[in-house]
Amino acid sequence: MKLRVTAVALGQFALAGTPAWAAEPRPGTYSVTTEITATGMPVPQKSTEEICLTEEDVRELTGIVLGTAFTEEDDDCRIDNTKRVGDRLSFDRVCDEVGGKSVTKADLTFGGDWYRVSSTTQIDGEVIGVKQDARWLRSGCAKQDRD
Repeated sequence: MKLRVTAVALGQFALAGTPAWAAEPRPGTYSVTTEITATGMPVPQKSTEEICLTEEDVRELTGIVLGTAFTEEDDDCRIDNTKRVGDRLSFDRVCDEVGGKSVTKADLTFGGDWYRVSSTTQIDGEVIGVKQDARWLRSGCAKQDRD
């Protein structure tokens, strides 16, 4: 799940004018293990894949911190309750959906070579949980990792 949150996926904060983090993740290829749970799903779904974190991913995550994320692409969503303490970021993403709204509560923690995401989305009476653990593998990205 890329932060496109999926949340909401994620990058480093070495750009000028962005908030300083205790431990900045670096761009490149990450191995990401994702576990998804949902109302009515008897067994969590678990998968591992390689993803690429680009400078665009960095800008999107920085936009959450600055309160400007999702304004261009997703006019029906807003970010609320943003908190950042050290290497931890939490926020709510509220979106107007056909017939109602969805609310995602996300918590992200970053280290130099890793990140973790935990989110819960409520939509139409359903609850979807997503947990990710990511470990940095290498600089650069293969073409298939960018999709």
